[in-house]
Amino acid sequence: MDHGDMDHGDMDMSPGGIPLAEGGEDRDGLEMDVLNVRLGPVLAHWPGGLVLRCALQGDVITEAEAVLLDNALHVEVPHGGAPSVVTARRADNLVDLLALSGWDDAAAQARLIRDQLLEDGEEAAVSVAVARLVRRVRRSRVLRWSLRGIRPLTEADLRRRGLPASLVGDTYDRLLWMLDSVETAVDGTSVAVHHLPELIAGLDLATARLVVASLDLHELRSDRIQREASHG
Repeated sequence: MDHGDMDHGDMDMSPGGIPLAEGGEDRDGLEMDVLNVRLGPVLAHWPGGLVLRCALQGDVITEAEAVLLDNALHVEVPHGGAPSVVTARRADNLVDLLALSGWDDAAAQARLIRDQLLEDGEEAAVSVAVARLVRRVRRSRVLRWSLRGIRPLTEADLRRRGLPASLVGDTYDRLLWMLDSVETAVDGTSVAVHHLPELIAGLDLATARLVVASLDLHELRSDRIQREASHG
């Protein structure tokens, strides 16, 4: 069959449920296809309850809207001698970032640390495991090369957006900060969802997911973004 003579202009159904692209103007004024993609709320290595509705031109995010489902990232902090939820959450965030970077073995190490924290494991054993992971990550030139330069944020950027000072630097810097603080009870990052679209604009989907993971999110705040009903 000669596919060159097939007219697809009248097709109004999307194959396999994938939405068809629509026309849109790119930065040069030329028309490009625009594809609407929804990330979340249920996605591996993704903040629970977060939905990002993205408009793509090619593989680049040109627009995004962030929506937070009810009770997203809500953590019940235990009392008494329970393990630190903040530290375990940070280890879990490390799992996400390392896995999205393509380093499954290091992600498995971080997952083991998280499990030890949740099981109230021996402090000495956890410290040894963390030190081993820190050395391994810092020695990886491939990982450093992969994450360097991705969405750098200066101190001025953070002040202007009202973001935590711990997010300064690029995605690799934020990974190192997460590693260095995994043994401490430093408060987790709280970010208003209306900041997320501007942080991922101009990135492809895979890179955008790395940036979201590097934010070390422990809490998402809706602020001026209206929440969706969790059953909707």
